[in-house]
Amino acid sequence: MTLPRPDEFTHHHKWLQRAFERQPDEIGAATLQLWEHLARELISIIGEAGFESLYSRCVYLLKEDYPWLQLRLSSSQAGTRFDELRSQLDQQELALAERASRMLLDTFIRLLGGLIGAGLTQNILQVAWGSILPDAESKVEPDSDDPRGDP
Repeated sequence: MTLPRPDEFTHHHKWLQRAFERQPDEIGAATLQLWEHLARELISIIGEAGFESLYSRCVYLLKEDYPWLQLRLSSSQAGTRFDELRSQLDQQELALAERASRMLLDTFIRLLGGLIGAGLTQNILQVAWGSILPDAESKVEPDSDDPRGDP
């Protein structure tokens, strides 16, 4: 599997920046909000087990750089699913917590994009994060080099 090119996913970085700027001293809270909204959208498509597998894979891929990021999803209930993530981030210095949060979300989004395509991934992010970060750009056009023309 080839992961999407970095230029295919610049839009989600703008959303992350906006989220962290809105809560600069509460990286755990900002991260929790992003993950809860993303999980809600994805679980309806790939199911709880699919989401948990993808999330767990991302944590595993980051364990060398962030060994303290030993996270499992707490519960399938919204509002408690990412409590351990928030707790782990809240225990770190702000800069480290933000970097780890960005890397975890970025890795997740890149893996998801590799599985379902950049266009569909961007659409899911728009639905998940567009309402909580309304001043982010409203739409990203799919990559013109994509022969499938995924929206």
